[in-house]
This record gives sequence, structure tokens and C-alpha cells, in this order.
Amino acid sequence: MTDYTPSVEREFDAGHDRIELFDSCRHDGHGHHWRIRVSVQGIFDPRSGRSYRVAELDRDLDTLVLEIEGKNLTKMLPGGIPTPEGVGLWVIERLVVDHPKITEVVVWLDQRHRFSLKREPR
Repeated sequence: MTDYTPSVEREFDAGHDRIELFDSCRHDGHGHHWRIRVSVQGIFDPRSGRSYRVAELDRDLDTLVLEIEGKNLTKMLPGGIPTPEGVGLWVIERLVVDHPKITEVVVWLDQRHRFSLKREPR
């Protein structure tokens, strides 16, 4: 048996209110070019030639990104936590019901700052 880690990625633009995160975050109503990668645990099935239903994960991540594209994340996220960790937790919470094999969500705030949230798949 061979384990695989299929992933899907998306980029989007969204803003948030001022938080004490980085110098770029010290102004109200500013934005970032975000990137998200969702990885899942997959086991290769030689009959189907696949290790996971990547097309479904791809579609579901598209739906989430469309919800937040161009929006103020402070107003969109539960509890108003517009940090990369908050965005990652929101993604996990929204996707884990249909994709319980999620192992990691990586969120880039910009080209220099990347945050990884790892979880044990069920």
C-alpha cells in the first residue's frame, strides 16, 4: 500500500482590519494576496488509478474562495480572526465534513509569510 498526499491550491485577494501581525497590517482596511493549499491523506487505488477525490476537493475550495474573494475577512470570518491561522481554521471547519482526510492547510499571507496547520485525518 502506498500513501499519497494530494493537494489543491488557490490564490485570492482579500482585506482585513488592522491587527498587530506585521508592519503591513498596521493600517485599517488594507489587503493581501493570499494563497491556500489544502492537502489530504490518500491511498492509491489501482482499480480507479486515484488516491483521493481531488476534483471534489478542488470544487469545494473554489466555492470557499469565491465567498471571500475581495471581501474584508474581519467581517467574513467567525469571530473576526483575519490572521493566516484564522483563515486556515475556517477552511478546515468548512471542508472537514466532506473531506475528513484533510491533513494540512497552508496559508500564505504574502510571499514571505506562510503558516501551516496540521491535523490528524479521521
